[in-house]
Amino acid sequence: MKLNSIIAPLVCLSSLLNLKVTNAVLCSDDVDFRYNGAKHKTCKWVSKKLHVDKRCQLDGVGDACSLSCGTCEYVDDPEFLFFPRSFYSRASGENCASFLGNNKEKKCKIKIIIGGVKSQVKDHCRVTCGEYGPPTEVPSISPSESHCVNDTKIIAKKFDDSGQIVEDRQKFFGWSTAIVSNSIAVGAYAHGTFFSSYKGAVYLYQKKNFNKTWELEAKLEASDGVDGDYFGTGVAMSADILVAGARRSDNFKGSAYVFSRDARGTMMESKKLFASDGEEGDHFGATVRVSKNLILIQNSKVIDFTDSELYFFEQNKKKVWKEVKKVLKVWAFDTSEGLVVTATYNVLTIYSRSISKEWETTQEIITGLTNPSSISVSEDTIAMGIVNNERNAEGVLMGAVHVFTKEVGGTWVKTQKLLSSNDGKIWDFFGKSVAITGNVLVVGATFDDNDQGAAYLFSREEGRDWVETKKVVAEDGANRDYFGYSVSASGTTAVIGALRNDNRGSVYAIDLNC
Repeated sequence: MKLNSIIAPLVCLSSLLNLKVTNAVLCSDDVDFRYNGAKHKTCKWVSKKLHVDKRCQLDGVGDACSLSCGTCEYVDDPEFLFFPRSFYSRASGENCASFLGNNKEKKCKIKIIIGGVKSQVKDHCRVTCGEYGPPTEVPSISPSESHCVNDTKIIAKKFDDSGQIVEDRQKFFGWSTAIVSNSIAVGAYAHGTFFSSYKGAVYLYQKKNFNKTWELEAKLEASDGVDGDYFGTGVAMSADILVAGARRSDNFKGSAYVFSRDARGTMMESKKLFASDGEEGDHFGATVRVSKNLILIQNSKVIDFTDSELYFFEQNKKKVWKEVKKVLKVWAFDTSEGLVVTATYNVLTIYSRSISKEWETTQEIITGLTNPSSISVSEDTIAMGIVNNERNAEGVLMGAVHVFTKEVGGTWVKTQKLLSSNDGKIWDFFGKSVAITGNVLVVGATFDDNDQGAAYLFSREEGRDWVETKKVVAEDGANRDYFGYSVSASGTTAVIGALRNDNRGSVYAIDLNC
């Protein structure tokens, strides 16, 4: 999908600053909202706190408290006060009017930070900065250029590595993907220059608040990276952290790099992580996940992948990442806030924090299932993909996704088995990748339709089963594209990697409301 084809949820800047709003459509507030159940901690309370962008991501505040946390834009900001480090800091004399004058154009390009995203003053101070004057009508939210052919199919348009030099070799752009809110990260572990190969890179995209387009924010590389590191084999993001695995670095021991945003909002490398007992051939960093102050890193041992191990890293009070736990024989895993789920042959294991803040096993489920390939976890749902051990009504071996649900008492139980409606076979690899966002489940089928690949969308209503609703295919799909090799989802957007599209890989973003 092209970068300019995705439309973001609109941002209500005025509500964050309690400004006078002109030429705008106002949002409706959730008057019954109570933050963490406390009566005095209302939407108004959230909006007045510093770093409200972070607070609005806690416990779904962004959804429940739409006015204070933002859903509208296209407003003039007559009381805007400029300070380059934080949009929420107010500096006397540095308002919209201060940008008038001989250097207006230059000043309007000064970067500020809002919601953790670097943006230009002209996005927020539109009257003063000239051509971005107040609209006569607020544009409505539009779907992305991914379009519904009918009620059961979506055609996905792509974006690639945003004009980077195309080499005459595969880059595997889309091997790994991650999305959080207005940020997309794409791993391309085979990336290199004309004179090098497989050093790897991660491309970071941001959705711009004003024109609602995806734009390349940065191409991230390891500070000490060398050819053959495979940087980008694993990618994961949270609100302020990005983790990228380099499975072949350091003589194939492997490592993972932590990036975080500095005071100006720029994503900077901050730490390189190793396994405390790492050995050559471990391929540490093959897969990574992150959730707040927890990073999970899996190795992938070449001799026997069934011996792959999972390492837990936590950030202490001094903001230092420390290895705190190791779990043996992990084939697939995921984490959601306060929860870690791992899968291996026949067993699904659920970990949570004990009273002493240690990660402990809270439940083991004997699944009777072999070869788990993917897991996605939400607050009350676990989806586990298995690519090759289910049979359809005709007895054909195919993939499946098994769903586990958390009951009222906290016990997890298996509730459903999902199959594709496409009469898939073993080589479809339905379940190779899975991602949950809200009440939507995205499932990749990498080898569907002669290895072109596809993704299937399932949805549910409260208290009801998951039901397949749409099949997603690439607009320019071709044999051996491997569309669906990686999937990730956040809010109303899903990101799908096509590992060998155009012989180098592409990524597609779709509007889940299509």
